[in-house]
Amino acid sequence: MATVSETQELAWKVEELECKIEGHQRKHEEAKVRLADEAKQLRQKLKAALQSCAIKAQTVPTASDDIFIRRVDWRLEKYNEQIKIMPKGDAIWSPDFAIMDTPGLKLEFFPNGKDTTKNSGFCALFLWCPAGVSVKYRLRVGSHWAEPEQDEYKKKMGHGHSNFCLLEPQVDRATDSLVVGVEILSISYVEDLGYGVRLFNDAPEGMVMNAMAVMQNREMNKVEWKIKDIRKRLQEMPRGNAMYSRLFTIAGVRDMQIEFYPNGIAQVSGTKPLRDGWCAFYVRANDHGTLNLTMKVAETVKGPVGTSFERNQARGLPEFCDLAEELKNKPEIQDLICSVTVENPRLMRQDGVIAI
Repeated sequence: MATVSETQELAWKVEELECKIEGHQRKHEEAKVRLADEAKQLRQKLKAALQSCAIKAQTVPTASDDIFIRRVDWRLEKYNEQIKIMPKGDAIWSPDFAIMDTPGLKLEFFPNGKDTTKNSGFCALFLWCPAGVSVKYRLRVGSHWAEPEQDEYKKKMGHGHSNFCLLEPQVDRATDSLVVGVEILSISYVEDLGYGVRLFNDAPEGMVMNAMAVMQNREMNKVEWKIKDIRKRLQEMPRGNAMYSRLFTIAGVRDMQIEFYPNGIAQVSGTKPLRDGWCAFYVRANDHGTLNLTMKVAETVKGPVGTSFERNQARGLPEFCDLAEELKNKPEIQDLICSVTVENPRLMRQDGVIAI
C-alpha cells in the first residue's frame, strides 16, 4: 500500500497537471480569439480591396459622354486567392457608375451566394439603382447572360437573381479573374425636385439604336446561335436552367431572343411528366401579334407554326428534341447550332416597297 507521503506526492502531481492543462486551455482560447479577430480584419481588408476594383467599361465614361455608355464590365482579379474563399452571404460592391446619362448605379455580387441561394455553387447578382429609375437590363457573370429584366425602382434598392449561375465555369483560368457586368437596354429616370417639379430623362440613345436595327434588318428572317462546348453545358446546367442569346432584330420585330434549356424546363407539379434528356426551346419577342416561327436545334426542325406574342413573352416547346440522342453518335460536334426563322405576316411587299 502507498504511504501517506506517496499519496500526497501523487495528489500534488495531479494538481500540477490540472493547472498545466488549464493553462494550455486558456492559451488555446486566447489564440482562437486572436485568430478570429485577425480573420475578421483580413476579411474586411479583402472586401475593401475588392470593392475598389476599377470598372472597365467598353468606353471610359466622363461626366459629358456617359449618355453613350450602355454596358459596364467589372473585372474581379485574384479569383482563387480572394474571391473563391469568401463566405456565403458576403457581397462585393462595385463603385458607382453612370449609364445613358443616369448616375448612381452599382452592382452587388455574392460570389458564393446569399442566404436565399438554393443551388449549390451558384452566385447571386443584383443591380442597384436610385429611386425614380425604370430600367430594362441584362446581367452577366462571365459568359453567362441572364434574360432581360424590367424593373421600376421606387426606392434605392437592388433587383436581380439569388440563383444566378454556377460560378466556377465562368472563371477565366488564364487570368484568374471573373467578369461581372450589366447591359442597359432602355432606361428612364424621374427626379423629384420638390415644389411639384419633376425631371424626366428618357435616354433616347437606346430608342434610336432600336429603330435603326429594325430598318437595317427588316429583310432578314433567320438567326443562328452557336452554343460552344454543348456537352460541357449539359453537365453544368441542371434542369430548369436556361441559356439566353443576345438580343436581335429581324423581320421588322425588335428585341427578339432565343431561350434554350439544355436539360429541359423545370417539372411543374400536377402536370404531365417531362422526358429526361429532352431540351426546351423558346423565343421571346417584344411584339404584339402573330409571327410564323421555324425553330431548329442541330438536325431537328419544328415549324413553321403561327405564334401569338404579348410584349416580351416567351413562346416555344418544353420538349423540343432528345438532345443527348442528337449528340450520341456525333463525337465531332462540339458546338450546337440553334436557329429561328421568322416570317412576319405584317411585313408585306408591294411594288418593291416594304410596308410594315
